[in-house]
Amino acid sequence: MQNTNTSPQTKGLTQDTLLSYFGGASTLGIKPIDNALDLIYLTRTGIAKLALAALAEKTSLSIKEIAQAVHISERTLQRYDDHRKLDKATTEKAIELAQLYQYGIEVFGSLDKFNGWVRHPSVYFNGQLPVELLDTTTGMLLIRDELTRIAHGVFA
Repeated sequence: MQNTNTSPQTKGLTQDTLLSYFGGASTLGIKPIDNALDLIYLTRTGIAKLALAALAEKTSLSIKEIAQAVHISERTLQRYDDHRKLDKATTEKAIELAQLYQYGIEVFGSLDKFNGWVRHPSVYFNGQLPVELLDTTTGMLLIRDELTRIAHGVFA
């Protein structure tokens, strides 16, 4: 019987896409991500600092923006060895960020279009750039909600 431990948060973020956001299986040093339980395992074991650099490259976010989104100071991140595992909270925020970016790319059709949107002031966010909201769970949820509206053609 197939394991169906998927949720809206893991739907669309397949093994290949998650691995690619963090630099591939060799960077993560994990088994394939097939379901939500695998994401829990990854969160608990942590990702290497090197995976955040791969995430920055894949999303076109700066290391400073990644550090803010995952709640670690840029200076602390710079001091870490590339293979040092990040804590559970930092790893979880990085996974959430990768999931959000994957959804944004699905909605807009390309990374360039999604990046254009996240770096443009939004009336929905009171004139703030969506990228400025990535440092809070509520901000990420608001961005996801707006992406869902856009995907369904609801712009007001």
